[in-house]
Amino acid sequence: MAIFDFNPLSRAKKKEDAKKRKKPKSRFQRLREAEMERRKARASKRVASVQKKSAPKAAPKAAPKAAPKTATRSKFGVGSAKTITHRGKSLANVSAEQLKKTGLSLRQYMNMWNKTGKRPTAMTAKAKKQMSNFEAGMKQATAPKKSVGSRRKS
Repeated sequence: MAIFDFNPLSRAKKKEDAKKRKKPKSRFQRLREAEMERRKARASKRVASVQKKSAPKAAPKAAPKAAPKTATRSKFGVGSAKTITHRGKSLANVSAEQLKKTGLSLRQYMNMWNKTGKRPTAMTAKAKKQMSNFEAGMKQATAPKKSVGSRRKS
């Protein structure tokens, strides 16, 4: 003979035990729960950002004032720009000291800078002068001599 348990308390206890023993969730249920968690996280971020925006702002701290910016004047002889606008005029970006060091005229300095792409230095200017002197000497040496009428001594 089977003993039937009609006690309602024992039935409730059995149901609680069944609830405690979790059934394995299907893949679909796991994906759905993960999506719900993501949505909750996004919603909480949105709420937090709205609360930050609507929160009363504290008085801003007085930041130390920076000195007012003055118009920077460009210096002669500095930088890669070949010309500088000075008092409304476009002038060569060469200082008098640079011209004295190289021993070149302003025109020679700018021509050399344009050819080489670099600022001439005293060494490059000296080498150029030596080359030009050498070339001039070579031209004189190879030039045909003019014949000046020869006089015969009698």
